[in-house]
Amino acid sequence: MSVASGGGPINIGVSTTSACVWTPLTSSSFIAVTSPAGQSGSGTATFSVAANTGAARAGAVTIAGQTVTVNQSAAAATPPSGSDALFGNWSGTITMNVGCAAGLPLTYTWTGTFRAGGATGTELVITVPNTPITGRVFPVTLSGNSIAFSVPFDSTYNFTGIVGSDRRSIPNGSFVGSNCAPAPATIIPSGSWTGIHQ
Repeated sequence: MSVASGGGPINIGVSTTSACVWTPLTSSSFIAVTSPAGQSGSGTATFSVAANTGAARAGAVTIAGQTVTVNQSAAAATPPSGSDALFGNWSGTITMNVGCAAGLPLTYTWTGTFRAGGATGTELVITVPNTPITGRVFPVTLSGNSIAFSVPFDSTYNFTGIVGSDRRSIPNGSFVGSNCAPAPATIIPSGSWTGIHQ
């Protein structure tokens, strides 16, 4: 049987003869027996399933030697909030391997604030000193520990990165731009980036 992630009571009907004595049992840590032991004849076995805060899980209950599998859904996804360590003020560096505009520095610094609940959902408000990118807001796609966003500059740079397990750093990030325009259009900007929560 299936149970929602929020848990709650479950009832299982028992149909047997009046001489049959049965006791509901379970060895699953998230399921509790709520009906009394030593019942006889037909009736209802009742259990309580705890709310699930993680991945989908399965347990089992036993009634008079018959086992019923209980499948509980994964916890509902919750939107990121300001209490998440990913959010708040960040700073880091952007290292160009190849850029479009002549004379671009090889390394930029950046500062920014990740935030949730803005007009675009998860956002990065970023400033790159000595460039037109000052307090610009960019929508961020956040999936697990992977993040991605795009920055239009002299090309459209598509940034991707992996957030550290502590959710306080982005040690592995890279970016690739669209072809430079005007010619030579064969140049594709690229590089790496890092960040750390302040």
